[in-house]
Amino acid sequence: MEKKKCYCETEFETTNKRKIYCSDRCRGKAKYYRHHKERREADKKYYHKNRESIIKKKSIAIMKKYKTDPEFRRKAAFRHKTIYLVSLEGKNCDECNSEKDLHRHHPNYDDHTNYTILCRDCHTQLHEAERLPHKIKGLEEVHQT
Repeated sequence: MEKKKCYCETEFETTNKRKIYCSDRCRGKAKYYRHHKERREADKKYYHKNRESIIKKKSIAIMKKYKTDPEFRRKAAFRHKTIYLVSLEGKNCDECNSEKDLHRHHPNYDDHTNYTILCRDCHTQLHEAERLPHKIKGLEEVHQT
């Protein structure tokens, strides 16, 4: 029997010299991460090679939506107005008191002064709570203000 160290840092014994994983689960995880790492590297190369055309396509899609969707246009103008009127410098998340990656959450787009300051995590949780109210609790009162 030979002792080996697996991808997951677990030591295991085997008689098979070619075996490098302690279980099928570890083999699957390693294959998954290896594949996704290769995929991410390929995506980065593609992005850097075609960056200008990708940005152009995105901006064309946004402009098309801006021209055809009045609700999108209204929200974009609303966000633009709020960003330039009120700075988030020196502010904290109303939920967890974090100072990093702050967002404005608008319960509705009727009044640009009615918003809650939330960090990215709390903002994501809030929107997930709106979509899946039976799974996530704790931020209901923020949405109602």
